[in-house]
Amino acid sequence: MWNKISKPLRVLLGLALLIAVSMAGYTLAAYVKTVNLFQGGWVGPKYFAFEVNGNSESQTVAPGGSASFPFSVSNYNNGGTAQVPLNVSISITYPQSLAGTGAVEAKLTRGGSTLATSTNGTLECNGAALPQNVQTTDKYTLTLTWLNADIAYLGTVKTSTFNPSDIKIRVSGYQ
Repeated sequence: MWNKISKPLRVLLGLALLIAVSMAGYTLAAYVKTVNLFQGGWVGPKYFAFEVNGNSESQTVAPGGSASFPFSVSNYNNGGTAQVPLNVSISITYPQSLAGTGAVEAKLTRGGSTLATSTNGTLECNGAALPQNVQTTDKYTLTLTWLNADIAYLGTVKTSTFNPSDIKIRVSGYQ
């Protein structure tokens, strides 16, 4: 039967088939849609605020006496409040002895509760977690006590100035 149809008619049928197939493609394209999700918005990190404050002066410590150094940790500043919860990690280094005699004990407290103690010149512990979207300030106190001082070895030095710059307090806030 195909041989009986003339060549011009075959060309016309082929074109008609091509047109029909191409129209089907346009019909399917009518069901495809695009959504522009980020046309008016933005994607960025949540606000992270973390502040540590403390101010101490040189103190005189007698054998057996203590010196206290308060500091605070906050999850807000002038820019706003942290939008993510923060875990707090505290690392402290301090002189191990005063006037070449005795040892120094460090004790870190928060709200009357002892978090950690040490006599080896370093102290590390976790502080309280800071919540998200709620302005929170936690107050900590580092207390250094001069232990086991031998007065005979002190000679003319009866007291020793303890300079806070010898104490390094590093507070980290992480998610």
